[in-house]
Amino acid sequence: MGRKSSIHIQPVKSNSEKHNTREVDPDYTIKDNELKNRNYSNISESIESRRENIEKLYNEKVGQKMQSKATPIREGVVVLDEKHFGKDKKNPDIEKAKEHIEKLSKDLKDKYKIETFQYHIHMDEGKDKDNLNYHAHLVMDMQNKETGRMVHLNKKQMAELQTEVAKSLGMERGQINSKAERLEHGEYRQKISELNASLKILEEQKKNVANEVRTFKEKFERTEKEINKIKFPQNKNVENMTAIEKEKERLKQLESEKENKGKNVEKDRGKDNDLNEELSI
Repeated sequence: MGRKSSIHIQPVKSNSEKHNTREVDPDYTIKDNELKNRNYSNISESIESRRENIEKLYNEKVGQKMQSKATPIREGVVVLDEKHFGKDKKNPDIEKAKEHIEKLSKDLKDKYKIETFQYHIHMDEGKDKDNLNYHAHLVMDMQNKETGRMVHLNKKQMAELQTEVAKSLGMERGQINSKAERLEHGEYRQKISELNASLKILEEQKKNVANEVRTFKEKFERTEKEINKIKFPQNKNVENMTAIEKEKERLKQLESEKENKGKNVEKDRGKDNDLNEELSI
């Protein structure tokens, strides 16, 4: 199943250009030269130069100086899928991805008057080389060149923009009105650090439980042996008691036989006496 579309827009940061071009390589990237070489940057103008031109046009159109805290340049992070790089997953085609991003940039300009003057395709982020997070950074001029003022999108327009991105990239749209929070790289690293710490604790607990189970098993085996030792003489005693009972029974039988023999002897004696009396007569 492919990834769902998403674009997250925020004011451009002062170090965005260096990070996006990898002039300064963020610590969250995968340190692999092959992946680094796959990244692509298209820059028609620097952020600094574009900011100067925006301020100049604003002054001409609006008749006043733009406030320093204004954020006319925004950066949109767009999710990409493997299909945007062609059919060969082992050899992603950056030219295919460029076509998709340029089409998206044109669609945004036609519909919202948002001009993308830089885009950067990143292929060196993710969990590992087998689980890459393909995405693009669109650096956008949010100024309406006809009025000189900034393009402000309300909640409904932002929802429509998400749908437009999905349509342009041929992706399934992300969940509407999702409350999912997108983390910045620093926040993401902090979360990962916290999760790793929790995982370490769980692994330690798992090890402790395994030790407890092993100790319990050893105690159980020792106890079982002790029980068997106790059972063994008990069985002997039972055997001895049984032998004694048998011997008593045998003695009773002997006594009975003796008594019967005695009675028989008395009978024989009686017969002898009777015979003697008959003879004496």
